[in-house]
Amino acid sequence: MERKVYEFISKQTNDPILERRTCAVSGKEFAIFQSDVNFLEKISPTFAEKKYLIPMPTLCPEERQRRRFSWRNESKLYKRKCDLTGKDMVSTFHKDHTFPVYSLEARFGD
Repeated sequence: MERKVYEFISKQTNDPILERRTCAVSGKEFAIFQSDVNFLEKISPTFAEKKYLIPMPTLCPEERQRRRFSWRNESKLYKRKCDLTGKDMVSTFHKDHTFPVYSLEARFGD
């Protein structure tokens, strides 16, 4: 995102920008907000009465999202049968996989 967008978000949410960093992958500038620091402090683990702070991100939000989604297969779809009902369905898993694959209706049905 552009610098103006981060400033607009900061003003609209009343969340000050504490630091600006450059993404290690894309080279884009991104902002670290006060709410980001508060969140990381809140979820930092404590062991033996000592708190281990989670470091500030070195990647921009877009690159972090790209990494979160990278393990998903959304580009190849396969026609196969539901292993519970036997009905035809579209799946991200090929029919040669050994584990059972269920349709959404079968998985979340009664």
